[in-house]
Amino acid sequence: MRLLLLLLFFIGNCAKKPHQDHRSRIEPGGDRMSIDQGATLYARQCANCHGSEGGGGIGPKFTDASCTSCSDENLLIDVIARTMPPSNPQSCDKNCATLVARYLRAEFFLKTTASCEDESIVAGKRAIRLLTNREYDHTVRALFVLPEGMSPASSFLKETKVEGFSTNHQEAVASTRRVEDWLSAAQAVVAQANLESSLACDFNKDPHCMLKGFAAKVFRRPMTEAELQYYGTLIDSGGVKTALTAMLIDPAFLYRSEMGVLKDDGYYHLTPFEIASALSYMFLETTPDDMLLKLAADGSLADKTVIRAQAQRLIQMPEAKRMTAQFAVEWLDLGKIMESSVPNPELSAAMRLNMLNETKAMFNYITFDAKTRNFADLFTAPFTYLSSDLARYYGLSFPMNAGDFAITPYDGQRSGILGHGSILVATSHPDQSSPILRGLFVRDRLLCQKLPSPPADLNIIIPKVDPTLSTRERFAQHTTVAACQNCHQYIDGIGFGFENFDHTGRYRSMENGKAIDSSGRITNLENLSLKPQKHLDFSSLPELARIIASSQSAKECFAFQFYRYSRGVSGQAQDRCASRKASQAFVLGQTSIADMMVELTQAPGFILKK
Repeated sequence: MRLLLLLLFFIGNCAKKPHQDHRSRIEPGGDRMSIDQGATLYARQCANCHGSEGGGGIGPKFTDASCTSCSDENLLIDVIARTMPPSNPQSCDKNCATLVARYLRAEFFLKTTASCEDESIVAGKRAIRLLTNREYDHTVRALFVLPEGMSPASSFLKETKVEGFSTNHQEAVASTRRVEDWLSAAQAVVAQANLESSLACDFNKDPHCMLKGFAAKVFRRPMTEAELQYYGTLIDSGGVKTALTAMLIDPAFLYRSEMGVLKDDGYYHLTPFEIASALSYMFLETTPDDMLLKLAADGSLADKTVIRAQAQRLIQMPEAKRMTAQFAVEWLDLGKIMESSVPNPELSAAMRLNMLNETKAMFNYITFDAKTRNFADLFTAPFTYLSSDLARYYGLSFPMNAGDFAITPYDGQRSGILGHGSILVATSHPDQSSPILRGLFVRDRLLCQKLPSPPADLNIIIPKVDPTLSTRERFAQHTTVAACQNCHQYIDGIGFGFENFDHTGRYRSMENGKAIDSSGRITNLENLSLKPQKHLDFSSLPELARIIASSQSAKECFAFQFYRYSRGVSGQAQDRCASRKASQAFVLGQTSIADMMVELTQAPGFILKK
């Protein structure tokens, strides 16, 4: 009862979403009310083009010195009042412009241009992070010897995804349903586990033996005196199984702490045991092993060189590949492929799973096993890593005597992961390919470039399949209708590069009796708001893949996506700053994907919190 009440306390308090305070920095001439009013106006009239965090889109960003008018409040007010929003200039009068200008200067420009060299900008935020469903399963399997295939979290509520990622701790909140799920799972684990092997002590002779070592593994730190007393009493009154069940619904197990201890420098420093957990869950999605706990106990993990060495050890462990494979699925937003209902009997659930496994295997091969382990190879590799069934589906020649899964050369039409059925199907409609979805995929997932939502009064209708027209011809209106062209100039030209592949992921050279034209154009590859615009033309998917592979924005975006995934954050300006600093060598092509992941543990925000 005590633990259930404590969990309910977490529901009402600790697990609440943090309130975003737009009044953290008030300029001279501004006040709290005006900053809040400016935030409301910005969200309503500006965020669609400039980004909810001021990071830019088809409108310029406000988070660095490239915003020349941002340094002068009066100049910025004048620009907004005269020219914004572009669809209805001067509809934001001077009072409106003043409120918006003060808000964006306070929240975006002044905070981030204070400099990425300022560690106060890149320190992480203190947090208690609820275990994800995957982390829960891996953790209980590390702690207990369970029946093969048992997945206690399989019936849990799915996490709320933020920017495609399930790891966002700010959205992970406790609820009555979750408490019920945790209790049921705890009871099932304890009932089905081999406790003699799990506890590694003779609890029949000494029921309290589990408190001497096993309990510290459950809580990922030594138990406090109060906890020892409480669980000792629980063992005496209810037995070992009751105590174990209680531990598995204790917030100290369900949440991992990144609260730290306040030091003289004004930052909260993660404790060695918090660092052990952060490292283990970042790379292995599970509880710290004996070596990490030993280094935490003797204080060694406070040393950044030890942290690096342990990160390098962990990423070489077999369990790290399940983390990187899951990251690839969420980075590329491929989970939807298993929910697809494409009306094609050949594209069965088994074949879609084959496609998903192809992308996981290919990502891990490039990350860990390829000679170069180069980011560009993800896009430009003239081969893939797939099953014999999928090779037949694609029409590729599977190597002789290679088993069921092998490196297989492409035939010149596909290129890297962009030629994978998982991506091609996930970015299609059930009955047709979609240049829009494919173009948006590149902009959003691969380049981290946000485009605004269509105007609310715009009637959006997907062009019907016409047996006399190609897909390219049916979507031509986007570049001829003014209301569409403003955004689709950045989307459709990319999407057309995928047109040699239909909605089932198969290659085609003809559509409705017409030769496929897979040429296209990328407008403003590195920065959507670049003036004058810069265009890059290509004639095929492999050429498009090479352009993306060489893009600085693609490398920065990839590192940022992993930063968001591993840190469990949505990615505000300070997160972009921290990611950019930690991944400089990677963006310059000096380090591998795995090295970049390790390097993120050296960023100040990994240990320092505020």
